[in-house]
Amino acid sequence: MSRGLGDVYKRQIPDSLNRELTYSDIANLSARGLSFARNEMMARMGRGFKNQELADYFKSTSWYQETVSPEVFDAQGLPSIVEANASLMMDEELRLNGGELAIK
Repeated sequence: MSRGLGDVYKRQIPDSLNRELTYSDIANLSARGLSFARNEMMARMGRGFKNQELADYFKSTSWYQETVSPEVFDAQGLPSIVEANASLMMDEELRLNGGELAIK
């Protein structure tokens, strides 16, 4: 499977809010795909996005509804599963992208 951007549009991880992911769940995603997948968890909780690319992407989906502005969204209060999954995805994103986030 390609590790390009297209793979994230085909592969969402719909249960990432409900179970702890493993490396095998994310192994085929590119750094950009990981960024979208990581932010998808926040989007599913209604978070808005300052980054235009993320905002446009999630607004283009049928399921997204912004209910919390990015300024008000409290990442400190995330469920432990979401924190663990976001950490796993971010670690791999940074590894694949030379220590930098793919989408800032």
